[in-house]
Formats: sequence, C-alpha cells, structure tokens
Amino acid sequence: MPEFRNEDINEHLLQFVQKGKVLQEKLKELMRKKSVFNDLEKGCWI
Repeated sequence: MPEFRNEDINEHLLQFVQKGKVLQEKLKELMRKKSVFNDLEKGCWI
C-alpha cells in the first residue's frame, strides 16, 4: 500500500469535486435542452 500525503489526497479530492461540478453543469444543460425539446415536440403534436 503506497503512502499518501494529505496534500496529495486533498488535491485529488479537489480535482474530483471540480470534475463533478462540471459534469453536473453539463447534465443540467442537457436536461434544459431536453425539456425545451419535449415542449417543442408537444407543441407540434397539439
């Protein structure tokens, strides 16, 4: 088992959290586009 320094772990966690935030933003953006698309689709069928 390799020895981990606290700084390394913190840095790793920070990067992980930042990636998570970026992914969350992308997901929100996709959901917005999806809901707009669904509204358009419903609008076309009415």
